[in-house]
Amino acid sequence: MPDDLSRARVAVLALTLTATALPAAHSSSQVVDDTALEEIIVTSRYRAEKLVDVPDSITAFTVDDIERHRIERVNRVAELTPNLRFSDDQEVGVSTLVIRGVRQNRGTGQPPVSFRIDGVSATNNLLTTQELFDIESISVLRGPQGALYGRNAIGGAILVATRQPTTAPEYGLRLSGAQGQDFTVAGSASGPIGDDSVLYRASFRVQDREGQLRNAYLGNRFVDYKKSAAFRGRLLFNPTPGLTIDLRGQYLDQDGGSGYFMPGSEGFLPLPPPNPPLLFGNPTYEIQSNRIGESLVRAGEVAAKIDYDLGWATLTSITSFTDVDSGNDQDLDQTLIEAIDIVVIDESETFAQELRLVSDSDKALRWVAGLQYFSQDRMRSLATTFLGSPVPPAVQDLQLEDIAAFGNLSYDLTDKLELTLAFRYDRETPEDSTQGRRATFREWQPKASLAYNLSENVLGYLTVGKGFRAG
Repeated sequence: MPDDLSRARVAVLALTLTATALPAAHSSSQVVDDTALEEIIVTSRYRAEKLVDVPDSITAFTVDDIERHRIERVNRVAELTPNLRFSDDQEVGVSTLVIRGVRQNRGTGQPPVSFRIDGVSATNNLLTTQELFDIESISVLRGPQGALYGRNAIGGAILVATRQPTTAPEYGLRLSGAQGQDFTVAGSASGPIGDDSVLYRASFRVQDREGQLRNAYLGNRFVDYKKSAAFRGRLLFNPTPGLTIDLRGQYLDQDGGSGYFMPGSEGFLPLPPPNPPLLFGNPTYEIQSNRIGESLVRAGEVAAKIDYDLGWATLTSITSFTDVDSGNDQDLDQTLIEAIDIVVIDESETFAQELRLVSDSDKALRWVAGLQYFSQDRMRSLATTFLGSPVPPAVQDLQLEDIAAFGNLSYDLTDKLELTLAFRYDRETPEDSTQGRRATFREWQPKASLAYNLSENVLGYLTVGKGFRAG
């Protein structure tokens, strides 16, 4: 698939024998002991199921896995997941994700996965670089997941669940350090409020990294510094029997170096010469430019999840509002003269609403039906200075609206054979008000699977699915 293709579709046919997992996590396509398999629960089909019973290629991380392998960002998840590669080391807010060969264009390109935290989709790709802290579980689904997760699930989905409030008081604090004078403190507090009718959880993570790369021209100042602070609060209560309300709010503040990816720029030249030590395997990693770049991300999100048990099904409503502001100021030419400097600003506001009805799980016929809506206003601007003189800025105002309906039907043909049919219909309308352009895209995303339990811990399945990438 060409990298410059902004809109893509894919269908995959897979025949898989499922046993279990990696030593690092738990995977539906590799082998671990039988006991571990029985304990892994996933909710990728909007209901709690054993990992071995789900006809998808899944790598699941439990809370113990997350703690043991120090998973704090998506790049660490990728290191432990087959067919997934993620890089966010260039600068704050910039990432590249590749899953099963389907890649994300660098920078603002749409990722080839649906990335969700507590059921809320990260509709701004900048959010995939956020720190993952106080996390209960992570599931990586490989292969098209458009039938349930919609836009961008062309290559799969990454589902993150944060830790829930607890009925008993619970407190935690962790300090850590790394190379580059990198210090992190993270903590959490959880428990009941008053008469236990309301539960709370509050958590935070703060990082201060001085860096390792220096600008030799500007007094050996560090260029790859990073400062970040993230906070999350959560309230959980049951006002009436069968009704659960889960309120969540979080804020992210990241600030770091930018534009230090061309080491070896020396002298007063319009273009950097080759770095001989780098070519011969002994790089100096010294930057020589006339300014220190800066990149920042500020993001806030509030969400409300309401579950109501109807007796024969559970009705779920998820409402969210997300505000993301980012900026990037850097010396693009990476030389000692003031040749090309740029400032990039990206601001977005997103509202999303999902309604979902999930049948009881103890029946031979199990189903899911849902509706989803989201709208986004996004502004991007690029200001350039060439040889000290400003160039007229480029500004883009974007509006996006997406309406979708989806469903999933699973039926036990026998006590060992399950047939699953799923679909999703998306109508997406992007508009560029700056240039007066508007279009509407319609996508059907079907999925079907046939799964057979060869034994208690071995599942064979045949799956075909389709997904699309927005844009």
